[in-house]
Amino acid sequence: KRLQAEIKLLEASTSSIPIQKQQIRSKLCDELGITLSRVPFAGELIEVRPEHGEWAGAANRLLGGFATTLLVHEDDYRKIAGWVDRNQLRDKWSYIVVPVAHAGGSDRTDDRSIVRVLDVQTHAYRSWVMAHLARNFNYDRVDTIAELMKSEYRITKAGQIRHAGKRHEKDDRRDISDKRFWVLGDNREKLHRFREDPASIAVELDAATKE
Repeated sequence: KRLQAEIKLLEASTSSIPIQKQQIRSKLCDELGITLSRVPFAGELIEVRPEHGEWAGAANRLLGGFATTLLVHEDDYRKIAGWVDRNQLRDKWSYIVVPVAHAGGSDRTDDRSIVRVLDVQTHAYRSWVMAHLARNFNYDRVDTIAELMKSEYRITKAGQIRHAGKRHEKDDRRDISDKRFWVLGDNREKLHRFREDPASIAVELDAATKE
């Protein structure tokens, strides 16, 4: 049933955000009278440029948590905070309050930054998202382990991430190239994979629910 619901939602929406999170947002919007466009998930506004497709898996891995975060207008903060507190969401839920007078995307990145392979859609929050990416995800793309070892804030195509303080991370619970679990951009590739291999996807969705 969950697989059928997932496919149905993918057919009805261009979002790559997991169905449960979209359903929570829909309920929030219905009960508070807020339009969906006013509360996008960050990943719905961000996509990897086609010419940099080889970095799409790494970008999804690095931005996964931010991508599934709801962006909330400052004027809606109080009522959304109250709604979240009153409801048992049965999911890990995060949101960021975007200031009404948010700063523009003035933070600079160089050509090696993974931020440079990303596009941010036209939206009221676009300048805030661009600045947030530059401040928080300015990781240099590297092709070798030698380059990874030279400095902090670096990422390989295989999805190994070097953070501050020499902390390294690589989450291989799912294949980095498996577009079914990507959360940036639209869902065309994800829908194709869901239709192509429904049996294995059903098993993985059940496993993800138990994590």
